[in-house]
Amino acid sequence: MKKLISFLPLLLIISCASVQTPEPRVFSTPNRTKKQIYNRTIQWVSENFRSGKEVVQYKNLEEGRIICQGVATVRPGMDLYERGFEFTWVIDIKPNRIRLKYKNIQPRHMGNVAGLEYNSLGARYIDNKIDSMVNSLLQYIKNPGGKSDW
Repeated sequence: MKKLISFLPLLLIISCASVQTPEPRVFSTPNRTKKQIYNRTIQWVSENFRSGKEVVQYKNLEEGRIICQGVATVRPGMDLYERGFEFTWVIDIKPNRIRLKYKNIQPRHMGNVAGLEYNSLGARYIDNKIDSMVNSLLQYIKNPGGKSDW
């Protein structure tokens, strides 16, 4: 019993240890003005989240900053259910480049299904989802967009 009690503080420290949120990343967006990157980013958010107006918490073209509060889901491994997480996405924009910063990653419970924690188990799945979103946004920015004669 004494061994178990002496082991509990160590277990508590290990279980409370957290994984750092992803580092900010800067991406090149060749031949794109600040305004083009800004507009395409706002359009992408509107097309890829349920409600772009609710997701975008702050936007300022002159400052080159967009802040979003998003929710996403992933299906970890062989799990039967998709698990949700919330995040803050800070997007800084300059001509020909964009910096993406994720923070405040928290589990989002969906009905009776527990959310996904950003810890040693969940970080891999959340990072993969974030990478997928980043790649989608970058492709969208590089695509000239505009009107088509569909």
